[in-house]
Amino acid sequence: MYEHLLTLSKEGKYIFHLITFEQSEYYLSPYERDAIKQELQEKGIYWNPQIFHTGKYLLLKKLYDFLSAFLLIMYLKFFKKASIIFAYANVAAAQCAIFSKILNLKFIVHTYEPHSAFMLDLGHWNEGSLNYRVLKTLEDYASKRADVIFTGTKYMVEFLQRKKIKARIFRAPTSVDEFKFIFLPDARNKLRKKYNLEGRKVVVYLGKFGGLYYDVEIIRFFRVLRNIDPSFFFLIVTRDNKFLIQSWIVQEQISGDSYIIVSSQNYMQTRELLSLADIGLNAIPPTPSQKFRSPFKIAEYLLCGLPYITCRGVSEDDKYAEDFNVGVVVDDFSEIEIEKQVPAIQKLLGEGQDLRIRCREVGLRYRAKSNIDKLFSEVFDGIS
Repeated sequence: MYEHLLTLSKEGKYIFHLITFEQSEYYLSPYERDAIKQELQEKGIYWNPQIFHTGKYLLLKKLYDFLSAFLLIMYLKFFKKASIIFAYANVAAAQCAIFSKILNLKFIVHTYEPHSAFMLDLGHWNEGSLNYRVLKTLEDYASKRADVIFTGTKYMVEFLQRKKIKARIFRAPTSVDEFKFIFLPDARNKLRKKYNLEGRKVVVYLGKFGGLYYDVEIIRFFRVLRNIDPSFFFLIVTRDNKFLIQSWIVQEQISGDSYIIVSSQNYMQTRELLSLADIGLNAIPPTPSQKFRSPFKIAEYLLCGLPYITCRGVSEDDKYAEDFNVGVVVDDFSEIEIEKQVPAIQKLLGEGQDLRIRCREVGLRYRAKSNIDKLFSEVFDGIS
C-alpha cells in the first residue's frame, strides 16, 4: 500500500495522511518513529500511528480503536481539508464506510476481500458469533457505501456486480514493484555456495504459518516431497516462531541438512532468498471464499522468476499456473495429493532458464505494481 501511495504522492497532486495501527511486536522507539515521520513527510505523506489493541474483550478494544480513528479523521477533515478516505482491505473498509458517511468523504477501498468469510470458512468464527455478524454487516455496508472498489480477482468483481453494487469496481490483483523484485543470479550463486545447495532443488515458503494459512501441513508437504526426491531442499522465510516450526520438522522426521529457517527484514533480502530458490509454495487452504484472495507472495515469486505450487480455488493463481505453465496446482495438502503431483513439479523444474523467463513475463502482466498505479492515477484524477 505504501508503494502505491508513494507513487501517487510523487505526482505532486495529492497529500496523504496515513493512519496505521501499530502492533507491539513491531515496536519502534520514539527516535525511530520520528525519523520515519520525517522521511514520509518529505514525500508528501503524514503518518499518524495508533496503538493496535487485541486479546481479551476484543470488541471493546476495537470500539476504542474505532473511536480514536474517527476523532483523528474528523480532525483531518475539518483542519487539513481531507476529502477522500482510502481504506486498505475489508477490516479498515468496514470502519471507513461509517466515517465516510458521517463526514461526507469520498470513499475508496483497496483489496476488498471478505475477511468475515475467510474466518468462517476456516472455523475461526461461526455464523452466530458476534465478531462474524458485526464484520459481515460492516463489510456489506462498505461495498454499498464505496465510490470505488479495487479487488484482487475477477470472482469478486463478478460477485459485486451480481449484487448490483453502485461503486466503480476494478480488478486489481495485489502487486509488487517489478523494479525491486527481480532475479539476482549473483545472489543465487553466492547463497547456494553458502548453504551447500549445488544440485539441490530448493522449495521456498515465504510468509506466515497458521491463521489463514496451513501450518504443520506445510512441513508435511515438504516431507512427502523429499521422501520421493531427496534432492529437494526447503527454504522457510518467516518471522513466525522458529522453535514451533522446528518442533513440527522434528515431528515429521526431516533431517537438519534438508532445510533452513531464516527471516527477511526488507525486499532486498527477500529477493536474494527468492533468487536462491527454484519454486515457491503458496499454503492457503482451498475453502470456498479463498477464490477472492490475492496473495502477495505469488507476485513476489513470479517477478523473481519463480514458478509456484498452489491449491485449486485460491485466487486466480490456479488458473494462471495452468494456463501459462508457471506452476503446479494441487487439490489440497494431503499426502496422497502431494505424491500425485510430484512428477509434475519435477517436470516443470526441468525446464531451467526458460521457465524463469516465462514466470517473469507472466508476473509482469499479472502482478506488476505499475499496472495498478495506472488504475489508481486514473481513479484519483477522476474523483478528486
